[in-house]
Amino acid sequence: MFDLRQRVNRILIKLSYRFGVSRLWSMPKKLAIDPTNHCDLKCPLCPTGLGDQTVSRGLMELNQFKSVIDHLGKW
Repeated sequence: MFDLRQRVNRILIKLSYRFGVSRLWSMPKKLAIDPTNHCDLKCPLCPTGLGDQTVSRGLMELNQFKSVIDHLGKW
């Protein structure tokens, strides 16, 4: 089940939503990481799929990926 930290985080998510704050008081409940934006699909919600030229193409460094996972993995 959830430990105390996760329970408190879920309460903070709900309070942030209820009070309509512009910056959340919690850590994200879910996270999706795109390690690359080299893609030929045309997804309507994705900057790469929309052909946004302001976003440079590239790969996420493994060290950066590990850092994100290490920081947010406990949540």
